[in-house]
Amino acid sequence: MQDRKIRLAFFSLRGSEYRQIEMGWYGFLLSVSLLFLVLGGLAIGVVWTLNYLYQQHKLAQVVTSHQELRASLSDWEERVRDMASSAAYLERDTTGGANSIRLVSSSLPQSLRLDAEDNIDPIAIGDSPKLSASEPSTAKADLLSRLESEIRFNREIQKAISTRFARDRQEAEHLPSIRPLAGHITDLFGNRNDPFNERIRHHNGIDIGAPYGTEVYSPAAGLVEYVKQYYSRGRGYGRAVLVDHGYGFKTLYGHLSKIDVRQGERIERWQLLGRVGSTGRATGPHLHYEVWVNGGAKDPLQYILN
Repeated sequence: MQDRKIRLAFFSLRGSEYRQIEMGWYGFLLSVSLLFLVLGGLAIGVVWTLNYLYQQHKLAQVVTSHQELRASLSDWEERVRDMASSAAYLERDTTGGANSIRLVSSSLPQSLRLDAEDNIDPIAIGDSPKLSASEPSTAKADLLSRLESEIRFNREIQKAISTRFARDRQEAEHLPSIRPLAGHITDLFGNRNDPFNERIRHHNGIDIGAPYGTEVYSPAAGLVEYVKQYYSRGRGYGRAVLVDHGYGFKTLYGHLSKIDVRQGERIERWQLLGRVGSTGRATGPHLHYEVWVNGGAKDPLQYILN
């Protein structure tokens, strides 16, 4: 077998020329083996390259998906922080004097209807978002958005109530709700016998008896509309002060011995207005006190709380 040889002939396709190679049997086997090794190596290289490219493609997809998930997670975290901040805002007290307002999302009804006794006009802020078990699942997919919507709704409610509360508080500061001085009421509002002629006349205010010079204080904030320093003895209210408190309220203080404010001055509740006297048409030292509401005289006792 060692003498056997292999002869390979190569013919040209363009002519009759040919070449031949003659080699031993072992040489032929070695050449074939090398050829298969080369082809196998090329095949393995191609497969490895294709697998590498495929893995790189999948890795790029994973990286992209990871980035999208991180962006989505960051967005959710930001929204949760905003919700937490909004919830904290709703938990804060809006104080006014001894009262406070506290709104908590879970305590509100799904559809707000302000009671008429709360004295709050209807507020055009829409209905509260509703979460119903009968809704399609697709409508409940984004629960976070619904929670955000409800928090925004609750903040609008709190804003409306706080605004009305501040307005009512300001109005209360201008309501003549305290007695202008300590003393004994000697004459009430309404018809009475005139002490000078014993005729029945309407008394537009109340008379509060007090020692001469007793301090008279403003029962509410307001603007001094009129000050009367000069008077005729035995006629009218004598020295008098008229205060406009706004919101349709005015108060008048008559028979003063001294006035401590000036016309056009803005005053606060408990600010000194003057001193008790007996100027004008008076039988003795006292304060004549009137309350006017929208142009009509009212009984001051209806508004005095202390």
